[in-house]
Amino acid sequence: QAEQLTREAREGTFRGPLHGVPIAIKDIFDVAGLATRCGSALFTNAGPATADAAVVARLRSAGAVVVGKTATHELACGVYTEPARNPWDLSLCCGGSSGGSGAAVAAGEAMAATGSDTGGSIRIPAAVCGIVGIKPTYDLVSRSGVAALSWTLDHIGPLARSVDDAALVLRVMIGPGRGNSE
Repeated sequence: QAEQLTREAREGTFRGPLHGVPIAIKDIFDVAGLATRCGSALFTNAGPATADAAVVARLRSAGAVVVGKTATHELACGVYTEPARNPWDLSLCCGGSSGGSGAAVAAGEAMAATGSDTGGSIRIPAAVCGIVGIKPTYDLVSRSGVAALSWTLDHIGPLARSVDDAALVLRVMIGPGRGNSE
């Protein structure tokens, strides 16, 4: 994927504002060709997703390079995201169920990552990993293709190294329409 985007950039073609930017995906989001395991042994034998979650599709359309999936607490519920660790101090947790995403961004493995927040799972990893996380207005970002913890409380948003980066990724995640009408 990165090689294709590099060729396109050399030819003067850019897919969007994230062209060639590495993005990590929390393992509750479907990524075509990869299993969605939700951090749970219950899904050890899950087959690969047949399509990208709406957010992943939007990120790819904007040129993002999906570098992999990040660890999440089992079924995206909890504070300790094993085996992920806080990259600033490996003896500390990286917070909430988006902790793997927070750790990946803080460690420089990706410019940004997807997260979900029901009870702090974007905000806590952002705070303890020293990065930025945005829990947007409910239903602003599509949850289509994302495993739910609570359909009435889940919010989808970005984790990034800076406010500007988080805002850029959020704009792409929102896409041209609002809500979950896909």
